[in-house]
Amino acid sequence: GWFSFVQEDSDGAFCVKQYGVFHWFFAVMLLTMAILAAATAVFVSVIFIRRRFKRCFFGDNEAAAKEIKRAAASCGNDADPATSITAVIPCYLPNEQDIIEEAITWIMR
Repeated sequence: GWFSFVQEDSDGAFCVKQYGVFHWFFAVMLLTMAILAAATAVFVSVIFIRRRFKRCFFGDNEAAAKEIKRAAASCGNDADPATSITAVIPCYLPNEQDIIEEAITWIMR
């Protein structure tokens, strides 16, 4: 059945044995991992499909940036693209100054 297994004895006879605690623990761990993997797959799929729909209906990021600039200009606020960017750049060591400056220059293009 579902809660037992067949095992052969030393004299060749087959016996039905119940699953032990470790079998059940392993089964629960497998079930938990399967549920987490399925949830992750669903969440990633939803994000992927949502982004595709947003691009399809609202345009790409460049179109969104142009819309923000146009809206800011209509309010009397002259928005320069160089000042309308927010970037978080991780810095781990003081000697990464050149790398950080290159990253900022690349983002600003």
